[in-house]
Amino acid sequence: MQAVLNDLEYYEDEEEEDNESFKSAVAIPPTTAVAESFVGYSYTVCVNPLSIDFDSSSHDSDFEDAHDEFSEEEEEEEEEDAEDKTFVSQHGVPSAKEEHDLLEDVPTRVDERKLHPIPRIGQKINSKSTKETSSMSQHPTKVKAMSFNQDRDCIAIASSKGIQIRTIDDLNKSHVHKLDIKGGINCIQVLHRTSLLAISKSRTPRIVSLVYGKNGRVLKELSFTSAVRRIEMNRLCLAVLTASGGLHIFVYGLGKQKQDIVFLTSIGLLHKSESARMMTADGATLQGSFFELAPQCIDGETWLVTKSVEGIGYVSVYKISTGQVERSTTGQENVPIPSIKVVNTICAHDHSIGKIALGGISEKEKDSSTVTGRVFATASVKGTIIRVFSLTTCEKLHEFQRGSSPCTIHSLAFNSDVTILAVSGSKGTVHLFHLLQENRVEARSSSSHSSHANTTTTNNNSVGGLYPYLKQWISGKNKRGNQQATENVVRSFARIRIKGEYANMPNVITMGTSTTINKTDDDDNVEENVVICPMDGTLIQYAVNHKGRKRPVRAEKFFTSNVL
Repeated sequence: MQAVLNDLEYYEDEEEEDNESFKSAVAIPPTTAVAESFVGYSYTVCVNPLSIDFDSSSHDSDFEDAHDEFSEEEEEEEEEDAEDKTFVSQHGVPSAKEEHDLLEDVPTRVDERKLHPIPRIGQKINSKSTKETSSMSQHPTKVKAMSFNQDRDCIAIASSKGIQIRTIDDLNKSHVHKLDIKGGINCIQVLHRTSLLAISKSRTPRIVSLVYGKNGRVLKELSFTSAVRRIEMNRLCLAVLTASGGLHIFVYGLGKQKQDIVFLTSIGLLHKSESARMMTADGATLQGSFFELAPQCIDGETWLVTKSVEGIGYVSVYKISTGQVERSTTGQENVPIPSIKVVNTICAHDHSIGKIALGGISEKEKDSSTVTGRVFATASVKGTIIRVFSLTTCEKLHEFQRGSSPCTIHSLAFNSDVTILAVSGSKGTVHLFHLLQENRVEARSSSSHSSHANTTTTNNNSVGGLYPYLKQWISGKNKRGNQQATENVVRSFARIRIKGEYANMPNVITMGTSTTINKTDDDDNVEENVVICPMDGTLIQYAVNHKGRKRPVRAEKFFTSNVL
């Protein structure tokens, strides 16, 4: 442990003002400047939603039955394209190509204050401005990382020029804040809507800086022995993933006599048979890669789910808490002792864990009776099966099949009431799955056993003692017994096809608050908002009801590639 502490160098700011402002950001309610919302000093951009005449009430043929059998992803694409052509010829609705053209024609908003005016005839051209303009065109701004905040109502973008934070919960207007940082940054995370940001600069990739978002003033710095890949935080702790495969946990706000941020522990994520090469800058920076920290802190406790060193395909569940108060005999302030403990370690997949997502953890969940809604989803690097587990008991609740061919999963996201799971992958498709009671593993297993009761008796009489071995082979169970029969796997009830240049582009997704079209309890009138953000700074939003019908809501280029 002492060796690990030596690898982590802590830079404490000498100014007392920085210490107080840092503590205010993690305190509830906020009191000083760092805890203020970035909306207060941002500028407003009016957004015109994508206007498409799309009547979702009578387009059942546009959505294929999720329970139809299919063999390969290529066959699915050909069938859906054929259905789209038939649908357009009958109803006259814009085709997928026209919809993609609308997406490409989205106007790019540029801050005119940062552009140089066009010189008039005979006017002397400023050579410095010309050099800056030419260098800008030669080196366009590149998006390096994107992450949603804990409330999933704004997105933070790390680029080669600096930072951009934007709200996404309002369709009519958005608040945008931009901050130029020399050399750019590699990864970013914002604490809710406060002004506290955690970033890793491109020029110092082994240092995490906690900065004041309004002016970029550095409050704290944490140094590591390898490059920083991803940062997550809530009001209790901060988690930093490095290129060596280590996950470093810090806690803050533990009393006046202690440092404002304290190292807690380091967790190894790589099995002995795995290499640190899988912690690439492109894959590890996406949200949910290899670990996921709960967005909220409830009663001084929070949850952490990580890839485990116990074996390939294993995950570990941790609970982080402020701990019991240390009784002081010298009359000094009693300070709680932070602690982290392993709740459980389970085998979730046969292949290595790629993505993890948490759902059902909210500050509103004060009653212990609601803990059954706390779940986490896992996807392996193969990307064919998605599994959902209970966070408290680690019991497997659901098993979904995205497809039959391997796919790289980019992002996982639950909706607010944990009834739908969204999955985006490298096939250019976003799948939506129902987390219904009848879709649970035990419910489908019991129905399968009852339906095959008669055939079991017949087969037992015909093949005798060989039947148990044949049944185990047919059901596809392996030695660890974590495979389910193919007939028990649930497929997606809706799919959103991303076409064109965005199909193979990495993205992050989230699910906003559900909206009700009419004041009835019918599922057709309740729509879930799915927000898809490809890594070029485009925002695509769809509304999908619980029967699988979807409609495009907006598509805009909220990040400019030439000017930050």
